[in-house]
Amino acid sequence: MGIKTNEAEKNEYFTALKPILNFLTDCIENPPPKSDVIFVFGSTKHYVAEYAAKLYLEKLAPYILISGHKSERCNNLYAKTEADFMKKEIIKLEIPDEKIITEYNASNTLENVIFGMRTLADKNIKINSAILVAKPFHLKRCLATFKKQFPQVKLSCSSKMTFTEYLSYELTENEKSKNNKTENEVIKRIIGEIDRLIIYAEKGDIVKQDIPENIIIAA
Repeated sequence: MGIKTNEAEKNEYFTALKPILNFLTDCIENPPPKSDVIFVFGSTKHYVAEYAAKLYLEKLAPYILISGHKSERCNNLYAKTEADFMKKEIIKLEIPDEKIITEYNASNTLENVIFGMRTLADKNIKINSAILVAKPFHLKRCLATFKKQFPQVKLSCSSKMTFTEYLSYELTENEKSKNNKTENEVIKRIIGEIDRLIIYAEKGDIVKQDIPENIIIAA
């Protein structure tokens, strides 16, 4: 047998990765049903903010809630917090300021959910349903966290990008800035979601996920 080329090795690697990606994104529903709020998990990605605005403009919810504290990348974007960054991006798309609710203290997914819901309650906004918006590979954990903490809320997940589009976006961004992750770092972060789903379920933070054996082996 000959030695595999780098391209062949890469193709084999992505073939093994595919079932993991399908598993992590099988919760995505496009278009999502009408809901009481578009619940955005903190990010510094323009496309996440743009997609939340798009859902609002399509009248799928009357409010946008953004939850997110400071991240390392915020400094490079001259933003105090992820919520600040995303609000500025959303306002650029002519969304009324009073329809955007911000929560600035959450530093992880569990806090996003708890602090975000607390902020809505403080504003006397009662919700029975929510559209969750985040990076595509993160949405399964967002959903599992919300279901554990607020099981009475009807939930849907939505994302602008498929994984292939997301990875392409990340690599394009990486060419523009030294502060973005390499391809290996991006993929390592995505595969790490499988461990997070197991660990946080054991801690009681999220609903336990039925992860097929082939997914665990692939990861």
